[in-house]
Amino acid sequence: MKELEYKFLLSKEDFQKHLQKANDLNLKTNSTLQINYYYDNENLDLLKENITVRIRQKEDKLKLEIKEHKITNSEFSESAEKETEIQKLTQTLSILQYENLKLKGNLVTNRQTLFVNDGIHLDFDTNYYLGTCDYEIELEFEEKHSEKVKEIISLFNFNFQNKPKNKAERFFEALERLNTNGKV
Repeated sequence: MKELEYKFLLSKEDFQKHLQKANDLNLKTNSTLQINYYYDNENLDLLKENITVRIRQKEDKLKLEIKEHKITNSEFSESAEKETEIQKLTQTLSILQYENLKLKGNLVTNRQTLFVNDGIHLDFDTNYYLGTCDYEIELEFEEKHSEKVKEIISLFNFNFQNKPKNKAERFFEALERLNTNGKV
């Protein structure tokens, strides 16, 4: 499955301001709590190859997800994602050409999704990991809706200062800081 999305990492205040604006549009919404359990080997080879391996938990359902992030010059992120429902969470995985991938930790997301139409939605994510809390908006869309997405970006006046790192990259950077100096 191909995934296209714009990501915006915001301060808590800006996040809340945009969420209020989105709620004022009276779109269909859905709130979920999800937990991403991240896996990699000791050398973090998957991270270095722009691959995320995670088990995502929503309520009592678990899915093994492999996400290959593509390096692009565009302002949006592109990735290929595969997922399989699984029955239990494990400490180690062997997947792709990698053996003994170990559970490195988790990231908890409180997500409010607003559905613009069948091919566009806004995810307002409050993320908790390793003593860190950050605020992110993801604007996920199908390619055929590119023009409508530009209208949404304009409506919200989203800023493209820097393309933020994805959740897995932010998690692994925090893990590295914790392992290096004991502080996130």
